[in-house]
Amino acid sequence: YSFCTLLVGTGRMPRVVQGSLQGLKGRYNHTLYYPARAGGGEAGKLAVLFPGDVSDMEADMPENMRQYSLERIGEQVAGRVCDDVSLLVVRAAVAPKGHFAHYTHFLGGMGHFMHNRMEPECPEGDTRACDHLLGLLDSLSAKECVTYSQITLLGFSKGCSVLTRLLTHPNPSLWAAISSVHFIDAGMNQPPVYPPSIPPEVPSHCTITLHATPRQLADPSRPWIHEEWEALRHPSLSKHRYPGTTLDDHFSLLATFKLQEV
Repeated sequence: YSFCTLLVGTGRMPRVVQGSLQGLKGRYNHTLYYPARAGGGEAGKLAVLFPGDVSDMEADMPENMRQYSLERIGEQVAGRVCDDVSLLVVRAAVAPKGHFAHYTHFLGGMGHFMHNRMEPECPEGDTRACDHLLGLLDSLSAKECVTYSQITLLGFSKGCSVLTRLLTHPNPSLWAAISSVHFIDAGMNQPPVYPPSIPPEVPSHCTITLHATPRQLADPSRPWIHEEWEALRHPSLSKHRYPGTTLDDHFSLLATFKLQEV
């Protein structure tokens, strides 16, 4: 895959982690890494973004869709986080036709390019998603010589399926370092979209925020999205609604969702 550097907009120099990062043994994800504008020494803050469908490396996308590329959305989010926060964009495996995100290493099995559904055979206590993310973070720490002690998780669209799996099958070793979680316009073509509950492994200081537009919540062909949105309750949870029904509105939420604490 080709990687390119985007040099506009945020005042920070985007830097791509060369090659890929290993999570679980033998499993790799291509990533984009945006270092913090202000150095944090050996202990750092990190935001991790899981994008959704459509987005791929800009050079691998049709010209009329490149405004949704990983580089462009990564730069947009990197410009919004605080100066002492780095950003890691995790590229999913992508179907060869249609650019459907497919988070195989996190969700297990072969999954499904269209639905990216949770594998039904995933047993209780299977923490492969958390373990894979812990491996990616260890690989990044080794490359950057930084220990990330405060981590924010960002899921966008189908990328929220990773957040749901991390919450559904939690590993306390990962969640001890998570300070906040943002579901940004979550939506899949099959349930679940959101976790049924927030597990006790999530520390009390961790905030969880749901952000959504009518493109997802009011879709009559996917009523479970609104049902799951309404059903999820927790003291650390907040919900925010935004206008918009088009694909541009969907992606524009990355520039407007409430991100004060990151």
